Parts: sequence; structure tokens; C-alpha cells
Amino acid sequence: MAGHIVLYRKEAGIDHSELRVLTKGRHAMTYSNDAGSTWTDTGAGAAPLRAAFHALYFHSRW
Repeated sequence: MAGHIVLYRKEAGIDHSELRVLTKGRHAMTYSNDAGSTWTDTGAGAAPLRAAFHALYFHSRW
């Protein structure tokens, strides 16, 4: 289990249907790479599909 969690903040303006198709831009998010033990806030996070790609790609390299 990778333990990656990404929460897009309301100000990111991403609606439910965009989560599966949005590949570009920077978006306000809070994320954890350790199943929620520590969190990082950023106003310039990756788009949902890019964040999912990174989580899957880098999981095997951690």
C-alpha cells in the first residue's frame, strides 16, 4: 500500500466530474505520502491525473 492521499481544496475549483479528466494546471491541495501521518499544503499542486500518475509511478521507487 502506497499511502498517498490527495485532497483538493475548495479554492482549487475542481468539481467531481473533473477529477477523472483534468491533466494540466496547478491546483490548491493538501497531500500526504505516509497515509496521513504528515500533511503538506500547497497552492500549486499537480492536476488530479498527474498526481495519480506520480503516486503510482513513484510508489515502487520509495
